Amino acid sequence: MLLLNLILLIDVTFSTPTSVTTTLAFGTTPQGTATRYQTVILSNTGKFAALNLASISVGATVNYQQANSCPVGATLAPLANCSITVAFTPQGLGALGGTLTVTDDSLNVANSTQTTKLSGTSSPGGPALSLSVTSLTFGRVTQATPPNSSPQKTVTVTNKGTVNMNISISSSNDNFTVVAATTNACGNGFNVTLTPGANCNAAVTFTPPFQGVAATGDRDGILFITNNSGVAGTYQGEVALKGTATGIPLASLCVKGTNCTKTLTFPGVIQSNPPNSSPIQTVTLKNVGNVPLTLQNRFIGFTNDFLVANLATNNCTAGQVLAPNSNCDIGVTFNPSLTRITGPRSDLLRVFTNSNDIGNSEIDIALEGIALGTPIASLSVTTFTFPNTAFGNTSARKTAVLTNTGNNPLIIQAFQLQNSNDFQLPAPLSNACPLGGAGLSPATSCNIDITFAPNGTTAGLRTDVLDVIDFNNNVVSSIQQISVSGVATGGTTTLSLAVSPLTGLNFGNQTINTISGPQTVTVTNNNTVNMNIGVGATTAEFSVGGTCAGAIIPAASCTVFVEFAPNFLGTRNDVLFISVNISGANAREAIPLAGVGVGSVSLGTSPTNLAFPDTQQGGVSASQSVVIRNNGTAPVAISNIFTAFGTFNIGGNLDYQQLNTCNINIRLVPGASCTVNVFFTPLATGSIGARTGNLVIVENVNNNIVRQVVPLTGNAIGTPNLVLSPAGLTFLDQATPFGAGVVQQFNLSNTGTAPVTITTWGSTGDFNISNIFSTCGNPIPAGARCNAFVSFNPNTAGLRQAHLFVLSNSNNTNSFQSMTLTGFGTP
Repeated sequence: MLLLNLILLIDVTFSTPTSVTTTLAFGTTPQGTATRYQTVILSNTGKFAALNLASISVGATVNYQQANSCPVGATLAPLANCSITVAFTPQGLGALGGTLTVTDDSLNVANSTQTTKLSGTSSPGGPALSLSVTSLTFGRVTQATPPNSSPQKTVTVTNKGTVNMNISISSSNDNFTVVAATTNACGNGFNVTLTPGANCNAAVTFTPPFQGVAATGDRDGILFITNNSGVAGTYQGEVALKGTATGIPLASLCVKGTNCTKTLTFPGVIQSNPPNSSPIQTVTLKNVGNVPLTLQNRFIGFTNDFLVANLATNNCTAGQVLAPNSNCDIGVTFNPSLTRITGPRSDLLRVFTNSNDIGNSEIDIALEGIALGTPIASLSVTTFTFPNTAFGNTSARKTAVLTNTGNNPLIIQAFQLQNSNDFQLPAPLSNACPLGGAGLSPATSCNIDITFAPNGTTAGLRTDVLDVIDFNNNVVSSIQQISVSGVATGGTTTLSLAVSPLTGLNFGNQTINTISGPQTVTVTNNNTVNMNIGVGATTAEFSVGGTCAGAIIPAASCTVFVEFAPNFLGTRNDVLFISVNISGANAREAIPLAGVGVGSVSLGTSPTNLAFPDTQQGGVSASQSVVIRNNGTAPVAISNIFTAFGTFNIGGNLDYQQLNTCNINIRLVPGASCTVNVFFTPLATGSIGARTGNLVIVENVNNNIVRQVVPLTGNAIGTPNLVLSPAGLTFLDQATPFGAGVVQQFNLSNTGTAPVTITTWGSTGDFNISNIFSTCGNPIPAGARCNAFVSFNPNTAGLRQAHLFVLSNSNNTNSFQSMTLTGFGTP
């Protein structure tokens, strides 16, 4: 110990920790091999004045190295102390001396010096590690994911010993990356052999990964050069590494209210012109970086089917700057146009920012929706004017063309004349319009024929209106009209015609899509000459046949057979026309026809409920299917399918997302079926435990809305999250072999929402764990924190490093976590 008695304001004591001596002796050490550091303490024993510390040095010798925690160039406070460590790395052979010199103002004497003599002896033989530098300082690098990289810096590694030296190179953390040097590289960095006198370059770059908003600033590390030049076999050379991580803006774009879902899925929307619009859905742009983020632009990528919608609050605008950890919202609507076919539509919401310090950096949200078809009825004419026609005569046909200009089949229900029997609807000569069934396909046409055959005896103008009844624009019983007119001319001719029954035919109830038994009408010629006869009905639901065709002789009768085959439920009406002609005189009878289309409507689901397996919050289960089948005898129209919390709740249940393979407004004929797939997606924002919901199928039965409900159940499970703290433990020096042991505490915390189960735990090397379950058991409850202890029992002198490890179900995975354990065994 070197003791300096300061007379005035400051006393300084310069000593080793255990003895009073003015020398440090390092003993015998192989040439080129570093000894363990020895420590001296510099103390200001004065009680009132600070000590001005000018310098600490071992001089120009290459055999001794010093490092210290003292405030060189500044002051050491009264009664304070600092440490100086000295190592002996002999470069020559034999006895090698040196001096540790401290320059200060002890006793108020400027440039006062205190010295400690250094001594050691170098022995020949063995490898000897020499490093060109003991520290590397990098400049500023912007942290990013993936990390940016600085230019490489190198350390020259030399074997100054007399035998081969094996080295391996590694970095203490991911802020610094070992790379191949551009010149004289140390191989691949593992198990590299250096012959005596040889050297190579170890290269490292500064690669700070993104570590969150508050993680800018200095990053430290160590470059390890592990080699076999130590006295006990293995020696680890170290080069201190330092760099500064600067901030970046970092954009996150997620569907609002989700665990960062990247797809917006819209319900089906019926195409129209102008387009219909869905409700607004929202995505959130957040700056998860640590410097301001600029929103440069946002727009829909490629189609006009989706539109950006302005929001009343927190709306994102071009040029907006988001501070770290702040956000704004972007609204989107689904507006399918008529310019494309029905079915799935997709696009991208494209958002451009300066994320990662890259101008116009793009981040996208996928947009999906289903455009539902719309049949559109278009008539070629709206008015027909017939030429003057004499009583008893029938005009030439006029033909109207009905075209479906939409993109979904047009169901035609009926053709009906409103007012009189002067106009008829004969079956078209070609391309007749289909009633019911699959309907009129998109972009196709059909013909409607009309004739004028005036009844009565009074000449003059006759008018009527033809109603075309269909599903135009998806509206049931929509009507398009054609106005017809013509002038009746001529006098009267008396005909004697007997028709029975004149009151009409009523077929009663008849199951739709089946044919009734025939009913008959008898026509008798009460004239004295032959009578020409023709019969017909206006709709296909009443079919006409029989023997009344051509000429009927006087006093003879013929029979008209009528059958009823309804296409739709409810009352169906028509007229049976019987037209006769005798020597140019015409007569006509209209016999009312009536019937009721009936049938059972029975829509079933299989299964009748869905139970989903346990699903992690924010996750998505496998889909389950519900088959919807028409078990009745009448068609049924499905008008909507959605998930809801209750039977009559028209809002969606976010925990159950349904992918509907049934088309909205589909018309299921008897025996037909379609399928709905349902996913269980418990939101991360809800509580764990049981979740319930309903799959609601809305059907149209005779224009009445009927709902069927399939109950949905599932269980949302939480996420265990194990946190070890601190990140590492460093122990005080411990005597070997197997000293009494130094004990330190570490913590195990469950910051998740479900218990953490530890399956395996332990440590390596000279460290032992105890009491790991002493405070909260296994599993560790959510929110609990446990304490455990690690003891250091070195069996070998020198630096001892190991890892404590824990294997658990953290984050619902087979999670492996560890912390570094460091200590030094003393002889």
